[in-house]
Parts: sequence; C-alpha cells; structure tokens
Amino acid sequence: MIASRSTQGGFTLVELMFSMAIGSIVLLLAAGMLGTSGESYSRVGNNVASEREGRAVFTTLQQDLSAAVFQKDLLIQTENPEAWTKTKLGFLTSLPEASQDSADFVGDLCAVSYYIADISHNGKVVRCLMRGFRNSRQTFSALRSDNSVQDQLFAPQGTLDEPIAFGVVSFKVIPRVRTNTGALTDWQPNPTTPPDLLEITLTVASRSLMSRLNSTNDWNSSPFLGQSSKISENKDLETFKAFIRFGNSAS
Repeated sequence: MIASRSTQGGFTLVELMFSMAIGSIVLLLAAGMLGTSGESYSRVGNNVASEREGRAVFTTLQQDLSAAVFQKDLLIQTENPEAWTKTKLGFLTSLPEASQDSADFVGDLCAVSYYIADISHNGKVVRCLMRGFRNSRQTFSALRSDNSVQDQLFAPQGTLDEPIAFGVVSFKVIPRVRTNTGALTDWQPNPTTPPDLLEITLTVASRSLMSRLNSTNDWNSSPFLGQSSKISENKDLETFKAFIRFGNSAS
C-alpha cells in the first residue's frame, strides 16, 4: 500500500521496505482467502506495487461480502466519467463486536460502502478507492428511521471513511445470478432476491503513472491513461478481476 510520497514521486527507503513487508503479508492472506471464498481472481501484468493494491482490495471486499446481509437498499450505482467506470457499492454486513467501536456496538449488523474519491496530498491529487464503515448503532438507527437508508449509511463521509487503495483509475461492480444451468447472468434489482455473486473489476495505475497525474482532470482524462478500451496496451495500468459471493449462499 502507498502510505506517502516524497519529492518527484519517489519513496524513502523506510517507506518502501515497510510497504513491501505489509504487501507480502497481504499477499499471503489474500491468496488463501480468495482461493476458498471467492469464485475466481485474475490479473494482467507484473507490477508488484499494483498487485499489492489489488490483493488488499479483494481481501477486504471478500471479508465484508462473505457476511453480507441482503436488504432492499443494496446500492450498486455506476457512472462513467470519460469512460473510466466508477461504481458506488453499499451493503449491510454482519461483523462481531471486536470489529466495531465498543461505544457504538448494539448488535452485529453494520454497513459498509466502497467508492472512488480524490485525495489531495502535497499539492497533488491521488485517486483512491475508499471504504466507509458504519457501526451497528448507526445502522440500526438508519433502519428504524423514515429517511433513506442509502443516504444515511452509504453517503461519503470524509472524516470517517478511509482509503484502502491508491492510484485506482476504475472500480466496476456487476451483480450476477446463476441460471438453472449454472451460467451467470445479470442480476435484476428487486427487494427480495439478492445477487449470487459480484463481478468486480479494478484498474490501478503504476507509481510512475501516478506521479504524472496531478489533478482530478488528469485522472478523468489524460493522454498518459490512454483509452479505457485499450488498457492492456498501457504498461502503466493493471486490471484485476474477481467474482466474490454475496453472503453465505451456497450457490
């Protein structure tokens, strides 16, 4: 994970060693978890730093989605600014007391959300995948109120949400269901039946590319990014894809 940046896009030796150590741990954990709980995981390219970002994202998503609780306010909202897909994902999940703030623990039902946001650092803009987390007290309060659950639980809150990956160019989520023959097809939103799987695609920029993207406009549309339809031709971009089960369904 990228913790900070020194001048000219470089990193200090201590930062780099710390990043590599944490990345190695994440890789080992993720490899085991995705092999048993995720449907599949694939990547293109060989950039080690981007690999750590991708593994960290899918490990966290798998943990949240493995205990997902379906409700009618499931949020999967996709937009395409300048052809780079940005999906907002929000759902309820069951987490133990140890994963929550003790002062706000009233049960195991919590809310999590994922979305792309730009963070300013040392005069530069870095595009990040954010994770929002709401404790059980906030979750139950939202469910009991007459106001929109999505607005209360899944709306970005900069003071509470944290980045889980840096240099994220695109985050795309497609809900899927299995047919009677076992094939996957698009899930049609409804209040009673959850998706079986989420097809998640993540595109991450290399550190060298990140150093050339200085503003939100650069991240939206830059000659260094190229075209979204030709990601495989850009050596500074890597794409990761995973199929992760929604909840504990045996399907």
